[in-house]
Amino acid sequence: MNVQLTKTFNTQALIGLLLIAPAGFFISLALSKYLIGIDYFFDLFDSFIASPGHPERFQIFNTISPIVFLGGSFLALILNIVAVTGLKFKKENSNLVTTLMIKGNFWNLAIVLVSFLVLTILVGYIIGENWQCWVGLKAKC
Repeated sequence: MNVQLTKTFNTQALIGLLLIAPAGFFISLALSKYLIGIDYFFDLFDSFIASPGHPERFQIFNTISPIVFLGGSFLALILNIVAVTGLKFKKENSNLVTTLMIKGNFWNLAIVLVSFLVLTILVGYIIGENWQCWVGLKAKC
């Protein structure tokens, strides 16, 4: 099996990087606070979003963040999967044979991996935070 990775940075990889950047930034802030114990950066971000003088910021963030984080990560995943995959159809002995091709562009594959990881973290967080409400264990959600 001959595997060759090209390392040219292309438009799909750049767009994917820009789409997963907000979610990656937020996850980095949360991990630095809750996993490493460095509160400063998350608290600075939190004080900006949940400022008592601007309560509308928190509401806007809670409305827009799922769309930006989940939607951007999903779009980055789809865009870069399309960039590295292809289908080839051919007829062989009266049978239709389909071949899935994966082109080895390093940056597109890296964006696919990172966006899948970001989506997994976000969906895991959503399930972890809300499962008690979904099964009826929590009365006030």
